[in-house]
Amino acid sequence: MAQERTLPPITIGGEDYVDSIADVLTAAFGKDAFSRAINQEKHKPWNEEEHNTTENRRPGFREMVKEDQEAGALLVEAGGYGFVGVW
Repeated sequence: MAQERTLPPITIGGEDYVDSIADVLTAAFGKDAFSRAINQEKHKPWNEEEHNTTENRRPGFREMVKEDQEAGALLVEAGGYGFVGVW
């Protein structure tokens, strides 16, 4: 017999979720090749120590989430921001 599992609470928010979702995305994807390339385009000339920091990566993720939210996207989180989605 399959074990019954309880799903974490799932909530959908608006502008009040932008910062928290940007934080999660920054932590998860801030150092991947694609986001690093975008960050390099914004900071020329590139200085690895100065520009490849959380402080410099987060604004780009926040801007993206905010623009999507303003365009009508749903901001979703589950399990206390253990999962986030922007639809």
